[in-house]
Amino acid sequence: MDERRGNVFGLGGQQSSFKQLSPYLNVDPSILQAQAPEFLMDQEMTRGKLENSFTAIGTGLFIGAAGGGFYGLFDGIRHASSSGMTGKLKQTAILNSTLKSGSSVGNSLGAITFMYSGLYCLMSLAYEEAEYEDAKSCLSGALTGALYKSGGGLKKAGMGGAVGLGLSAVWSFAIRKNDAVASYV
Repeated sequence: MDERRGNVFGLGGQQSSFKQLSPYLNVDPSILQAQAPEFLMDQEMTRGKLENSFTAIGTGLFIGAAGGGFYGLFDGIRHASSSGMTGKLKQTAILNSTLKSGSSVGNSLGAITFMYSGLYCLMSLAYEEAEYEDAKSCLSGALTGALYKSGGGLKKAGMGGAVGLGLSAVWSFAIRKNDAVASYV
């Protein structure tokens, strides 16, 4: 019975030496020795458009929440002071204003970034050439602005598209072309 138990994992009977085996893998480590080091990730590998879009969406959401929170904080302080609130009521009013403004601005900017990134990724599937990067960015910005404001009518959608085109043009031709920023984008 003891002899069969020793052979269950192919390690041999009691005469085999266990000091060569890895306690975690149950494998002889001399088999795993390679001549050259192996890596899980290739050094030449870069992130794709969809992976970068998740970073952009999260950044947009965070920046919107922080900016809206700061605006809500100062607006809450101003409103609570002008209303003559004191104590816990004043603290609650300031906190409510901060959280409401932060969440609404953060969600809005996150939705805009999500639409822009999604449209940009779809356009990148159609045209993968690097020479169209600026055109894809500007078209994505214009479509995002128009879609975001489309519920307000044709005039507001046109204005939203113009604002989106302007912001994406500034991004494409000024910010992304800057050498200090180019290595991070």
